[in-house]
Amino acid sequence: MSGNTNKGILPITKKFPLSEEFVLFYSLFRCYTRNRMDLKFSRGFKIFITLFCFAVASVGFIMKLPSQFRQYDKELHAAFYFLAAAFLNLLFVGRKLGRHIIVFVFLFLFGAGMEWAQEFSKKKFNIAHGRFDPEDLQFNTYGLIAFSVVWILYVIAFFLFKTNQKEDASLNVKR
Repeated sequence: MSGNTNKGILPITKKFPLSEEFVLFYSLFRCYTRNRMDLKFSRGFKIFITLFCFAVASVGFIMKLPSQFRQYDKELHAAFYFLAAAFLNLLFVGRKLGRHIIVFVFLFLFGAGMEWAQEFSKKKFNIAHGRFDPEDLQFNTYGLIAFSVVWILYVIAFFLFKTNQKEDASLNVKR
C-alpha cells in the first residue's frame, strides 16, 4: 500500500508520512487501549468461564502427561501460568495493581493446591501420576513473574502514551 490516506487518526502524520499498515495497526491499538484493558462481559459470565476453565485445568493437572510432552513438563508449567495470568488479567484486572497482585497470589496458591492434589490423588485413589514437585511450583512462579513483567510494561506504556497525548493536546490548544 502506498500513500498516506490517514485522515486525522494520528496528529503527527502531517510531519511524518506513515504507511497505511502502520496507521491501521495504530488505530486498532488505540481502539483497544482507549477502553479499559478488561473484556466487556458481565461479571457472572466472567466468573462462569473462569470456573469452567479452572475445572478443566484441574482435571488436566491430575491426569498423567502424555509421554511426548514429559520432557517439557517444567516449560509447560511456566506457559500455563503465564497464559492463566493473562486470561485472568484480561477478564478482571485492567490496570489495577491490587487486583493484579490478587490474581498472582490466587494462581500461586492454585498451583500449590494442584501439586498437593496430585500427591493426595496418588495416595488416596491410586492414580498413577502425582507427586508434589517443588520445581513445578518454581516454574509456575516463573510463568507468573514473566506475565507480571509484560503487564507492568503494558501499564507503564499506557500511562506514558496517555501522558504524551495530554501534552500534545495541550500544545494544540495553545496554538
